[in-house]
Amino acid sequence: MRHMLEKYGEIGRLYMAPEDTSLKSKNSSNKSTGKSFTEGWVEFMDKTRAKAVAAQLNGTQMGGRRRSAYYYDLWSVKYLPKFKWDHLTEEINYEKAVREHRLAAELASSSREKDFYLTQVDRAQKMEARARAEAKGGEGGVESGDGPGTAPKTSQSGELPVKRVYDQHPAKADPLVDGEGEAPKVSRRVLRLIAGK
Repeated sequence: MRHMLEKYGEIGRLYMAPEDTSLKSKNSSNKSTGKSFTEGWVEFMDKTRAKAVAAQLNGTQMGGRRRSAYYYDLWSVKYLPKFKWDHLTEEINYEKAVREHRLAAELASSSREKDFYLTQVDRAQKMEARARAEAKGGEGGVESGDGPGTAPKTSQSGELPVKRVYDQHPAKADPLVDGEGEAPKVSRRVLRLIAGK
């Protein structure tokens, strides 16, 4: 680009915006290894020369060597009055920050979707296991029923609560409380030991 424009006047800085590689691979079927650019900015050292070049080249054929891939392409040139090079760098940095922010948001969104999917899969597996256990007739320590003593089917988080049943031996009867029989008798020897005599 610099070589093509140097014949029109002294050039200072030059910036070319590279084409997005993902879009390039989607749109083009050829496998050219050359770099492609979507737009560019050229700084001419003389302002009047820059205006004249913009008016002269806009809408004309690029030309150059006939074998060049850009020979038949047309120039699309515009003079930007009161445009400073700092404006360009600010815009580039802003676009880069926006692109990075969008990428971070997409990554966070996909991470949330993945976590939601995994929790749903885990929940479905638990429900399936519970249904299998209920179908087997309460094996595995799960009892079914809708009485007042049963736990709710699902909790607030959506997970199924586990109800555990333990085997317990019946309590032995207390003769004093139940009124069966007499109170046990304490020997006189034990009473003397307690009284200290």
